[in-house]
Amino acid sequence: MQQQEDLLTNINSFSFSGKLKEDLQKTALWAKTSAIISLCSAVVVLLQNISSAGSLIGTIIAEAGNVSITICLFYFGIYTKRGIETADQPVLEKGLNNLRLYFKTLSIILIVVISLVALVITMSLLLGVKPFYAL
Repeated sequence: MQQQEDLLTNINSFSFSGKLKEDLQKTALWAKTSAIISLCSAVVVLLQNISSAGSLIGTIIAEAGNVSITICLFYFGIYTKRGIETADQPVLEKGLNNLRLYFKTLSIILIVVISLVALVITMSLLLGVKPFYAL
C-alpha cells in the first residue's frame, strides 16, 4: 500500500531536466511565433479578398478555421512557457492541452478536406466530367 502511495506521489511531482525545460521553452517560443505569423497571414488574406471582390464567405469560413486552431497554438506557447518558468503544473497542463486541441482540430479539418476531395473526384468520374488538368 505504501509503495502505491509513493508511486502516486512521484508521478504527481514530475520534474524536468534542464534539457527538457530548454526544449519546451524553445518549442513554446516557436509556437507563439508561428501563431503570430499565421494570424497576420489571415488578416492579409482577408484584406486581399475584400479588395479583389473574391468569394468573401468562403474566405471568411476558411480563415475562421485557421484562426481558431492558431489561437490554440498561441495559448500552448503562452501557458507552456509560464508553466515552466513558474514550475506550475496545472498551467503547463493547460498549455499541453491546447497543443492536443490544436492537433485534434487540425486532424478533423484534414479528414473533412480529404473526404470532400475524394467525393468530388468520385462524382466527377461517375458523371463523366473531365478533370481540371485535362482541359
